[in-house]
Amino acid sequence: MSLYKNKAKFYDKFMEKIGKDYEKEVGTILPYLKEKKSVLELGSGTGNFAKVLLDNYFEVICSDVSLEMLSIAKEKGINCKKIDMRSFSLDKKVDVILSLFNTLMYNKNEIELKKNISSCKNNLNTGGKLIIEVNNPERLLQTDKHVYSVEIEPNVYITQIDLREGVKLFHHFIFIDLSSNELAIDTHETTIFASERIISILKEFFKSVEILDKGNHRYFIATV
Repeated sequence: MSLYKNKAKFYDKFMEKIGKDYEKEVGTILPYLKEKKSVLELGSGTGNFAKVLLDNYFEVICSDVSLEMLSIAKEKGINCKKIDMRSFSLDKKVDVILSLFNTLMYNKNEIELKKNISSCKNNLNTGGKLIIEVNNPERLLQTDKHVYSVEIEPNVYITQIDLREGVKLFHHFIFIDLSSNELAIDTHETTIFASERIISILKEFFKSVEILDKGNHRYFIATV
């Protein structure tokens, strides 16, 4: 069983319970979207962030590796496409590519990271932007363990346990249904890339790179 497959329907509730504010987060990047129209979001999940952009009159494509997640995004009226973020070619280039909510960290190493960033650059219009958002890498490298649990429905809980081993960060999602005594565990392996390495690789492909810190979130804004 997988939270991102069979339990995809609970994703929205989980994000709501942990206080995810998509309107606020869209507001953070809006200044960088001036005179931009078309947007591709990598790792979009169920499309909550993309839906806010859609409501603000952007042309949005959601992408994710999970068809279950994308099926929920489609129900919100969003154009969806399953792609591999390390190697993709859109039918038409876009003005902005978003890699938010630690999506970048699903690259296993710098080789994959370079492929990911190269693919993004190749699918952007002239003057286009790649906007990356991750939890501050340097803070992550100082934290060994993080745990929180939420009740998403009566007697239904999701607990997330994050454990760091070097630059690897393992996210364990534990799904518990007390009514049916159902238990499922889904584990995701991610990689923490130091800020200086992200910047260095971005500069190999983009003309300029800007850094923006918002609390525990770090944004990298790269322009073609």
